[in-house]
Amino acid sequence: MLKKSSCCEFAIRLSFFPNVNTRGLAYVGITLVVVAQFVRTSAMITCGESFNHLIQKSKKDNHVLITTGIYKYLRHPSYAGFFYWSVGTQFLLSNYLHIVLFSAASWWFFHIRIPYEEETLLDFFGHEYVSYGSKTWIGIPFVRSPVLEYALDQKEWVAKKNKATKAE
Repeated sequence: MLKKSSCCEFAIRLSFFPNVNTRGLAYVGITLVVVAQFVRTSAMITCGESFNHLIQKSKKDNHVLITTGIYKYLRHPSYAGFFYWSVGTQFLLSNYLHIVLFSAASWWFFHIRIPYEEETLLDFFGHEYVSYGSKTWIGIPFVRSPVLEYALDQKEWVAKKNKATKAE
């Protein structure tokens, strides 16, 4: 639905306001799209076999915590890349309304997904993930990870989770 309304907004703006100078927004948009695509692609290349579009519910033998490359700075570079890419497309089209709508929709999606994934990663990697999470940024403004924040505050939580996993 957002894609259709985005195209409509673009067509209406071009039809009724063709002389509105949107070059500045377009430059911001192309910059966001290019940089975000680079970040997302770097994440996929760095992860190699460990990259998956689906959140894994069980740890496989070849699962490793990637902390090098772009992951040295961002915990979720693929998500951050997609977030900024989707917002950048609306800047590129100079869609004022959809800059806000795409930002909100993308933010809401990652606001839900990232904490869920981080809980899974804590289960998989325990203290190693807590340590890694304390040194890196999620990459999307105001998206938090309550479970990681709690683990950082209460390191015994991770120890309990690790003991429970070993007991199973």
